[in-house]
This record gives sequence, structure tokens and C-alpha cells, in this order.
Amino acid sequence: MTYHSRHMAKPGVPQPAPAADVEDLRAKLSATTTELDKLKERHEGLAKLLAAQTAAQNDRIRDLSIHLAPLGWFFTGIGVLIAAASIASFIFSQDKAANSFQEWLTKSGDAYFKAEAKSAVDKWIQNEGKDRIDELAKSAVESRTAIVDALVESAKKQTDELLERIDAETKNKTDAIIEQYRVNIANYTDDLGKVGAKPPSAEERQQVETVSKQVDTKQENARTFNDWMAKALDAYFKDDFSAAQSLFDQASRTPGATPEEVAKAQYNNGVAWRRLERNSEAVAAFEQVEIVLGSATELASQEQERLAKALVYKGISLDQLKQYEKAVAAYEQVEERFGSATELALREQVARALVYKGISLNQSKQYAKAVAAYEQVEKRFGSATKTALREQVARARANKRAALKLLGQSYGAQQPIGGGR
Repeated sequence: MTYHSRHMAKPGVPQPAPAADVEDLRAKLSATTTELDKLKERHEGLAKLLAAQTAAQNDRIRDLSIHLAPLGWFFTGIGVLIAAASIASFIFSQDKAANSFQEWLTKSGDAYFKAEAKSAVDKWIQNEGKDRIDELAKSAVESRTAIVDALVESAKKQTDELLERIDAETKNKTDAIIEQYRVNIANYTDDLGKVGAKPPSAEERQQVETVSKQVDTKQENARTFNDWMAKALDAYFKDDFSAAQSLFDQASRTPGATPEEVAKAQYNNGVAWRRLERNSEAVAAFEQVEIVLGSATELASQEQERLAKALVYKGISLDQLKQYEKAVAAYEQVEERFGSATELALREQVARALVYKGISLNQSKQYAKAVAAYEQVEKRFGSATKTALREQVARARANKRAALKLLGQSYGAQQPIGGGR
């Protein structure tokens, strides 16, 4: 039996393929695998290109590539399945299957994968993309809004801090100016009614008015003694003596005012009443000064001068009311209290009190006593070099000559009794 006859195929029994055929099939399978790997690489490149093109359609869905990545693996899996099927087909169909699959890939593979990928992307955009885009847009808007709000809040805070700092600096400067004005006002009120005092300058009036306006911003029950004094002085400088009198009186009744402050306010109250020619009211105000300061055992020089001036003005007001005896008594209090003082301001008030005492005595026709009062001025202050005292000595001498004339003992040309007040 020949080799050929021994290996004759038996009917109905599968026969193994010849060795040459198997090797040929393995070669074809290897080539097919290589082609499939290339197809896989091409497919992955197409998937990435498609993801990039889709992302370019809207910059708000840049993260689509993340969601599309699974599609690449999906189609890779399909490619692997197809490859596996092709391998199986090649095993059973040999060259025909391989050729058919390669022809399909060449003619329809690219279009098929592109169509499938596009369909998948469109489906994703339709089902999830819109919501995702809206979500991303909303998140972006909220994020930007939060940033803008934070910037606005920061700018507002910085602006408020700057304004507060400016307000504080302005207030400090204003307060310093107002405080200096208040110091000046204290000096002005000490000069009210002072003989020979200069009228307030425009600058002084402006300072007082500035403080007065600042006081207007306060509730009345929150105003201090100095607040009321500033308001009163403003009215006084504007020749509104009625308002000034009322405000000086209000200042004296400020809760917590010291005796010295009460005396100062009532003294200026009396001066305002005198400007209104209301001598009875003026006397009452000056008596308040006497009550407050008169019982003190020790007084500062400023309060001593104020008490002395109040007594002098009390006497002058009583004289104008023709209450000469009471006027003389007021002048004598000045002499008794401050007759031995060495301070110029007090010596001036003593000299004035003696001159006005002589005037009141002369008015009540007590000429001899009037002459004695004038002589006291000459005796005590005749050698003084200070102008304020020399003026009083000159007045005393003039009035003395007039009084002597009335007594029939003329010492020269008669002068008007009083010589001015």
C-alpha cells in the first residue's frame, strides 16, 4: 500500500490539514493581527481627534474628552471582538475570510467607526451634555459671582476704613481747633464789661460763631457749661443782648457747674442786663456773684477780680436806680475786701470803687464825703505809673474840683460830675 493510499481520507471523518497549509494560515493570521493592531491605533487616533473636535464646539465643555475616553475603550473592545471573530473566521474560512474582512475595513471601516462615534457623541450630548453644559455654566457663573462679590465686599470694607480714618483725622483736627476757640472764648467772657476793652475782632467773632454752630448739633440736655457760654457770647457779639442774657443765665444753671463757673456766668448775665439798661435785673445778677464768691475764704486772683468788678457794677446799677446809699455800700465792700491788694487788676477796681463812691455821694448832695472819697484816690494811687490807675486818679481830681465848687471852694474850672462811666 502506498503512502497515498494509507492516508486516503475516510468519508465523514475530518482530516488534519497539510502542514504547508497550517503554516500558511499562521502567516495569514499573523498578518491579520498586525493589521488589526494598526486598525486599533487608527481607531484610537480617530477617537481622540473626534473628542478634540467636539470639545472645540464649546469652550465650556472642555471636559468632554474625559467622558469620551470610555468610548475609545468601547470601540477598542469592538475592534478586539471583530479581530477575534476574524481570527475565528480565518481559521474556518482561511483566505476568503481574511480577504473579505480586509476589504471591509478598507471600504467601510473608517466610515462605520466615525458614524458610530459621532452617534455616540450626539446621543451623549442630547441625553447628558446639555445638563452638563448648564451645570458647568451655572458653576462658572456662581464662581465668578462669588469672586466679584468678594472683591466688592473687600473694596467696600477698604473704603469704609478709609472714610473712617479721614473722618477721625478731620474730627481730631476740628476738635483741636474748637478747643482752642473755647480757650479764647473763656478769655473773651472775662473781658465783658471791662473798661477800655477792645471790641471783638472779625476773627474773634468767627471763632465764637464756629463754636456756637458746633454746639447747635448737640441736644440741649447734653450741652456743657462751656457750650452755653459759647452760645451766649455769640449772641452778645451780635448785639443780641436779650438772648445773651438768657443764655448766660442758662449756663449758670448747668448741672454740675462749679461755683466759679456759676459766678462767671452770672457776672456776664449782669453785664448783658446793663446793656439792655435793665439795672434792677443787673443788680440781681451781680448779687448772685457776691453770694457765690463772697463767702469763700480763699479765692483765686481771677475770681477775686470778678467779685470786685461785680460789686463795682452793682454799685453803678444802684446809682442809676437812684439808690445812692446802697450804691455807696457796694463800693465800700470793694475797699474793705481788696483795699490792701497788690495786684494791679484789684487795685484798679479799688480805685474805680472810690471814684464811683464819690459820684454817688455827690448825687445824694453829700459833697464833703464825695471830696473825701476823691482824695482817697489821690492819696493811695497818685504816684502810680500804670495807665489804668492814672486814669482813675485823673477822674478823681476832676470830680473833686466839681464837688468843691458846689461847696463854694473852687479849685479851678468846674468839670462835669462823674466824668463818664
